[in-house]
Amino acid sequence: MQTKITTTTAVGGVGLAPAKKLFKVPSGEFTGRMLAIIKTSNSDIKFTFSDRPYSTWSTLTTIATDSSTTPIDAVMDDSGNAYVVYCENSTGYLACIPLTLNNGTWTVGSKTYIYNGGLTTTPSVTIESGGTLWVSFTREIAAKFDIQVKSSTDSGQTWGSGPTDIGDTLRTALSLGVPKIVLSANVIFVVYAADWN
Repeated sequence: MQTKITTTTAVGGVGLAPAKKLFKVPSGEFTGRMLAIIKTSNSDIKFTFSDRPYSTWSTLTTIATDSSTTPIDAVMDDSGNAYVVYCENSTGYLACIPLTLNNGTWTVGSKTYIYNGGLTTTPSVTIESGGTLWVSFTREIAAKFDIQVKSSTDSGQTWGSGPTDIGDTLRTALSLGVPKIVLSANVIFVVYAADWN
């Protein structure tokens, strides 16, 4: 069965193939409820949710209206809360917005900056079972790209030592950088495309 959720005019409305946009609540009263996070235009990020058999979806709710055309990513924790990371349109700063699951629906939280020291692109986010969030992203410097990694232990309120902290640098001065951050047991991996390879 195919169900149309919405239309989008965004460049890459569902983002890069490795990015996550569709989630199922893993436990609790609302186990199995699905959450879809969609760019409905180049600047608007919205969410909708549905229960089995997933044939009807809720009215779209706005998460952000200031997204750049670059891809977004998201992750869900064990309690069904989600975290959306994206680059701002006007500044290029990397931001995080939490979606808190309460009584079966998600509430959009306040935006915090992961990095606000310059242009960023292609964020990738994951979460440990203990709740630590990890993000990898590219930082643009003079038409070249550095790949960075930062973490948050307080549900995305603070990343590293703050928004001016660039985090750990994995590669520098690339002509292209597209990272994907993943967890395996107690190891964090960043798989990335660099210089078109």
